[in-house]
Amino acid sequence: MADLMHQADDTAIDASTVTGKLAAARRAMWSRELAAARGHVEAAIGQARTSTERAEVQRVGKLLETLDAFWSAVRETLGRLESGHELQLGEATVTVVRASGETLTVRAAGRNSTYGIKDLPQGLAVALAERSLPKDRPAADLAVGSFLAIDLHGDRHNAQTRWERAGTDGKALLPELALAPPVEPGEFEEPARFEP
Repeated sequence: MADLMHQADDTAIDASTVTGKLAAARRAMWSRELAAARGHVEAAIGQARTSTERAEVQRVGKLLETLDAFWSAVRETLGRLESGHELQLGEATVTVVRASGETLTVRAAGRNSTYGIKDLPQGLAVALAERSLPKDRPAADLAVGSFLAIDLHGDRHNAQTRWERAGTDGKALLPELALAPPVEPGEFEEPARFEP
């Protein structure tokens, strides 16, 4: 399987190849640019020739589809939240100050924090998504597992657990966990970490 952006000798992957297009798609997913990722996957679909390439394109397409379901659920929840709602994040409780489809302001530990959709901390993003994802556990596990697998501060072990619990569709995504992270740390601005 291809490394996401660099080969073992640290030379860049050719972006004109299927492998390069899929690497670019993973990078776009990592940076929460799903429209760009979709474009890279579509370009790879048209170029895939071997069964191995087609299988990888299909897997990355499924990863994108389930990641899109995750972010759709986050936006849906943001659109429904009202001031005063409480969100449970592990041991911490945060109170919604203001929410829209693209931003969220919460109050925790005596201070307000505002996040755009692209910089929502992992725990907060998962809590929001789980409020709108189908109660059908496999669909929720697929979506949250995809986010945890590709996010900068993700949790690949938890992603694996969720994908395995999701059944056949989730197990088909497991090879993604063997790949190197889509970017080097520090290469992009990191989403905020939420610490109440």
